[in-house]
Amino acid sequence: MSDSLVQTDRHGNRVFGGELHASVANSIERLGMVYLGREILTQEVHNFTGLSQILLKFHLYHWLYDSVACLDSLARVLNVLLDLGIAPREVNLNRRFIGILESRQKELSRVIDKEYVWIEDLRNMRSTIIHREGRLITGGGQEPCFVWDFQRAFNPNIDLNRVKLPDLVDEFMPKIDFLCHMVISEVLEEQKRKGFSSGQFPSD
Repeated sequence: MSDSLVQTDRHGNRVFGGELHASVANSIERLGMVYLGREILTQEVHNFTGLSQILLKFHLYHWLYDSVACLDSLARVLNVLLDLGIAPREVNLNRRFIGILESRQKELSRVIDKEYVWIEDLRNMRSTIIHREGRLITGGGQEPCFVWDFQRAFNPNIDLNRVKLPDLVDEFMPKIDFLCHMVISEVLEEQKRKGFSSGQFPSD
């Protein structure tokens, strides 16, 4: 992966740099934060007491923020890689982005579109916490740790719901990981399609 992101400066020195490298590095870093967040959250679940409610929420909320940020960073990689022309501040992995991506890479767009239901669910969870309401978390320690009413944002008619917290996070982790692997691997595939060898990727 690193060879495909190396550029050569005017003196012939191999250097890392440019928007493509920055966006890939950012995606990998954010994925690492998502995994770290899951581990810390798991520890809090097993040690949960009423006094740690705020810590549990803190780690859950940050896991949600980091997860959505990770997905948006993948959109940034594709925006730079495929020269989609979207302004940096407007790059999000949303329907508009998928529509623009389709004009340049139909197969990749189709794969992401199939994943979009859970992407939107994750984004809605984060947006609900940021803009509307928090979540009551109960149990923990020797008992299952539940998040109450996590589905309210998606169906206002649903009864109060409770979801096991570890299951909630673990449901999304392999999906996020899959998208990261697919998008970052696309850097190498695009390099091959354009006929560039290692270290010759065009400057961005």
